[in-house]
This record gives sequence, C-alpha cells and structure tokens, in this order.
Amino acid sequence: MQGKGRAIFDKRLKPILEAAHCAFDVVYTTHGGHAGELCLTLPLTYDAVITVSGDGTPYEVINGFAKRLDARTAFEKVAVVPIPAGSGNAFSLNLLGLVDGFDPVASLLNAIKGRQFASPAPSGHDTDLSKWTENLRWMGDTRFVVGFLKGVITNTPRQLRVLIKEPETDKPKLLDEFLAKPLSQTATPPAETPYSEAQQRMPLPKYIDETEGTNGWIEFDKPILYTYGGLMPYVARDLMDFPIKQPCDGFIHLVVQEIETRATMVKMIDVAPRGEPFYLNTHRYHKTRAYRIIPSGPTSKDRECFSVDGERIPYEGFHVEVHTGLLRTFSMHGKFIIPETFGKDGMKFHGGD
Repeated sequence: MQGKGRAIFDKRLKPILEAAHCAFDVVYTTHGGHAGELCLTLPLTYDAVITVSGDGTPYEVINGFAKRLDARTAFEKVAVVPIPAGSGNAFSLNLLGLVDGFDPVASLLNAIKGRQFASPAPSGHDTDLSKWTENLRWMGDTRFVVGFLKGVITNTPRQLRVLIKEPETDKPKLLDEFLAKPLSQTATPPAETPYSEAQQRMPLPKYIDETEGTNGWIEFDKPILYTYGGLMPYVARDLMDFPIKQPCDGFIHLVVQEIETRATMVKMIDVAPRGEPFYLNTHRYHKTRAYRIIPSGPTSKDRECFSVDGERIPYEGFHVEVHTGLLRTFSMHGKFIIPETFGKDGMKFHGGD
C-alpha cells in the first residue's frame, strides 16, 4: 500500500486488526509492480494478502502468484482480499455491494469474518472508455464517466477486429438462465488438490492456437463504439456492465457496443449502475470462453490504447481466456452483490434490431 492506502490503514484499519488480535505483517509498496515482486517469493503460510489500494494492486498480487513455479498451490492457500482505496474498486464492489464496497472498514470486516470464496480474477478490459482518463485520477471513479462521455461525443467507430469463440448471444435466454439459478453460495472453493511438479504452474491457454473461422470462432461484423470484457458484474460504481455474470461459471462476458445515437448513449449513464444497458439491443452481449481483439487499419499508438482496469496497455492484439476458480478471496455472502430486482423489474429489450 502507499499514499492514500497507507493513511487509511494507519488511521482506520490497523486499530481494528489489533483489537481483533489478528497476526499480520505490513508492507508499504514503493513502486509500481512492487506487490507482484513480493508475491513471487511470499511464504505460503499466510491466510491472505490484503491490499489497501485500487484494483491495480490485487492484479499485481495475482500476476506475482501466477509467475511462481508453485502457482496453483499459492492460489489455493493464500486468498487475495481487497480494501478499497482507489478509483474504481470493482473487486470490493462485487463482493460487498455499492455501499459497503467503498467502505474500508466494512471491507476489512469481510477479510476478518468472511469465508473462502472461489472467484475469477477481478479483471476487465475496455477499448475506449478509459483512454483519456489517466491524468484524471484525482476525480476518483468519476473519471470513467468523463472518459465515456468523450467517447460518445466523438462517436467514432473503433478500427478493431473482434473474434469470439462459440459465443452465447441470446440475451433473453441468458437472462432466464441467470434468474433460474440461485445466487447464494455459488462459488464455494473445492478442497485443496495435490499437484505434481508439472501441474503446479499456471495452466496454458487452450484455444490460443486455434485459427479464426474454425472451432466455433466468429467475427463481430458491425461498426464498434467500444468493447468491454469482464468477470464480475460491476466495472465501477457507475457501471454494472455484466449483470448476469456468475462467479466461476467458466465464462468471460464480452460486450461489444455498436455505434448508437449520442442521445441514447447519454441516457444510458443514469441507468448504468442498475445494469440497464443490458436491455439495449445494440449493446451486444457475448458469453464466451475466449476472445481476441486485433487493431486494424491505420492508427496512432500514441492516441489509441487498450485499458485493463483503467491501466493503459500497448495498442496491440491480445487473446483472452478464463482460468476457472483459480483465485481465492473472502466473502461474507458467498456471491456477487447486485440489486435483487435485476431481471425481475419488467424491463424490455429495446432499440436497434
């Protein structure tokens, strides 16, 4: 932790840990990537790594574990638990909801009292929404709305190829399946598994060598405003873009937003925290096990970028797959926390074709 996270820990969290007689060690990070470096050699005697930060530091921890020779054992033995101190705090929001998910004390109580919960890594990517916002971190999660508005004003199609493996795209059917499944206790982790030395490493991607047009790969064929992929319902407090995502179901959910009128997109801002963009027909929703994003046409790498959890990454093609149930965290609820009324409020699909 550093900066804001350090102040929150020292003033609000450390006294609670001491009062609860928790045994803990504290590390203040000093540079980007520091948490990942520490986790490369972290003894697996801890119950959890608790990050007081935005979502970037849990990513560092996860990537540090993933690079270990004993990666699978590290993920099974040591949970990764977030305390919100950043802009989006999506990991905390999905575990605790819109109120407690921004409360460091409530999040610490979750870390102390919660049970182990198998979770997808708190990942998400977008191809436009955050590209102007790196210098607006002082605005907190409002910076994502500003980035979205700038994208809507330009309303320019992205020069991208989007390839998706065997996607499920029937939103009414997907919604019915979501409503039919009980949400409580959906992701109790399995018992620890003894691995051979060869099995300890991170699993290799299954589909990366498959060629487009084969094995169920299809290409999205309409003009694209943005794409967004995620493993948890909330992207930020102002956007629940994947409302039917369940933990550890083996899928990643990918939204590809077609070019739409500016008026319609602006209207979506007010209803986005409730997941209502899902009902917009041009908000193309894909439940898939893998996808690829490939830049196409002339572009400037200085002006264009991809974003993973609000962090810029090089504007180059990439391939995404899901490692199901790899990560452990703590949860007092055993499920993602979204409004219980979603899908039951009589909303109709609308717009587009």
